[in-house]
Amino acid sequence: MGRYLRQSREAHLNLSYAYNEKLPATKAGNSTRGVGPFWFVRDDSGRVLLMAHRCALAAAEEYGDFITCPHGHYEVWEGWRTMRAADLIVRDAEYEEWPRGRVVFNSIKGQFIVYADKQIRPGEFQRVPEYFGIPAGGVVFMTDDHYRSTRSLHTGRDRQ
Repeated sequence: MGRYLRQSREAHLNLSYAYNEKLPATKAGNSTRGVGPFWFVRDDSGRVLLMAHRCALAAAEEYGDFITCPHGHYEVWEGWRTMRAADLIVRDAEYEEWPRGRVVFNSIKGQFIVYADKQIRPGEFQRVPEYFGIPAGGVVFMTDDHYRSTRSLHTGRDRQ
């Protein structure tokens, strides 16, 4: 666990973001693998898009047996909202409205875990490891009730 040195929170909180059908992927090498929070949102045309904040393992912090990004969903979303060019999806929604999740690394098992809202479909789940630079077979997907959103990703109705 000591090989992952924590840098200052501000040093790697990159508030720039892009979201589209394919965020730029990373190479699956150790230096490009990352952890962090993510969201799936639906644009005006109905496309499901991935938005994510990737924190390199070298900039992550230890949390028990896990390596995780020190930035929470609220912190990242609010940072994006304050940007001059923030998109309406970010400006007009709270961080917990869209389905979200988090990528963490289990340092004991040497395995990445993707925790997420249960309404995220398998095909959408597969976009997460690609963006975070996680090699095929090196990840476990789990739903987590902590990440229950209020907006429905696949219908026009909001969830209650």
